[in-house]
Amino acid sequence: AYNRIGDCLFQNRQFAAAEESYNKASQVLPSAGDYSVCQKGFVLGLQKDYQGKIQVMDQLIREYPESQYVDDALFEKGRTYVLLENHSSAAQTFKKLISEYPESSLARKAGIQMGLIYYNTNQPEKAAEAYKEVINRYPGSEEARVALQDLKSVYIDMNDVDAYVAYVNSLGGNI
Repeated sequence: AYNRIGDCLFQNRQFAAAEESYNKASQVLPSAGDYSVCQKGFVLGLQKDYQGKIQVMDQLIREYPESQYVDDALFEKGRTYVLLENHSSAAQTFKKLISEYPESSLARKAGIQMGLIYYNTNQPEKAAEAYKEVINRYPGSEEARVALQDLKSVYIDMNDVDAYVAYVNSLGGNI
């Protein structure tokens, strides 16, 4: 019941009250508190308490390693590091998500985020590798299409359009 109250408060953008309800929910039944902890992390992020959000997501990963929300926690933690401009921690977190949860839809999104991190930190070769990884691992996905489009921008910036064309031709219509 506390989780549902928290969800209602969350939807009404009453974040402090929602956080209280999620705290109560995880106290009442700690063994099933993974949802509460995850939601609390989201709420902290919306309140711009980014360090708090990272700590709560780490708590979820540590206390509920089998939870269905661990991939969400890793993705949100990585996104928060991006907001904090801590690119190395963001990349490390996204890599962990991709390696430990490769079938998660968030792993595909993490791959795109990796490409963006490298692109925005002036590492075009690594950006190209990250985008190609998404294309190769998840052919036919929306993220693969986004990665191919972003890869085009990387190759244009590197002034190597021929390499992009050769890569696209090597895919043989698999995208």
